[in-house]
Amino acid sequence: MHDHRLPRHDRAPEPWLPHPGTPEASSSPQMLLGGGDYGSPQPAPPAGTASRSAITHQSMAQLAGFVVGLVSGRKSIPLAVVLAFLGPLGLFYVSILHGVAALIVVSVVVRPIAIAISSALGGQGDSLSAVAVVLCWCITVPWAIFAARRRNARIAKT
Repeated sequence: MHDHRLPRHDRAPEPWLPHPGTPEASSSPQMLLGGGDYGSPQPAPPAGTASRSAITHQSMAQLAGFVVGLVSGRKSIPLAVVLAFLGPLGLFYVSILHGVAALIVVSVVVRPIAIAISSALGGQGDSLSAVAVVLCWCITVPWAIFAARRRNARIAKT
């Protein structure tokens, strides 16, 4: 069994890693994947300039803040409506619970109603799909409006 640890750059290579200068090092998986390079550490950037990693960390923090706000904050009703046109998957924007419930409810409710309406209209396959999509919108769009308003009202109370 192999020990799969990342190489440390602040000490000598582990005995299980080939030295970078040896011929077997160029064919080792670490060297092929870009690891095993034990070069000198990069110098610190001059004072007053932001390092590349600091910019990356800052942008990652902004992205994380955006995602947390998207998940836990107020929900935009127009965006909820637009996403509800994707069907039950759009309700995951409002909450995970609404998305899961919509997947179950819409699939159970829409199919028999769509089959009944389509057979009343003549029973072509194209009409079945069109009726199912319209019925899906008739369920998910009002659901998204109701759920987003309810969530926003609950957040406003706190």
